[in-house]
Amino acid sequence: MGTRFYRAPEQLEGKPATSASDLWALGATLFHAVEGERPFTTLSMATLPHSPRQFRHAGPLEDPLAGLLAKDPHQRPSAEDAIRTLAPHSAPDTDPTRP
Repeated sequence: MGTRFYRAPEQLEGKPATSASDLWALGATLFHAVEGERPFTTLSMATLPHSPRQFRHAGPLEDPLAGLLAKDPHQRPSAEDAIRTLAPHSAPDTDPTRP
């Protein structure tokens, strides 16, 4: 399941998806949003690089994104850590109708 360019390396190896796989997909999606291109060009696990393409626009998001895109799922941050790290870089909610 999932779009091939946003599937975690362990999923490409045929292992089941976990919360760490979801965090990898989030990292790939955010990388694409920030950098304007996918973090990886290959679909093959055998040639999947250990690091994404070079960051050009990420600035302070570079370290959090690199952590989310760690090839080893045990090296990725927890969801709580990812939220804590990314939250300061999110846009403030300016909708006055939200409590």
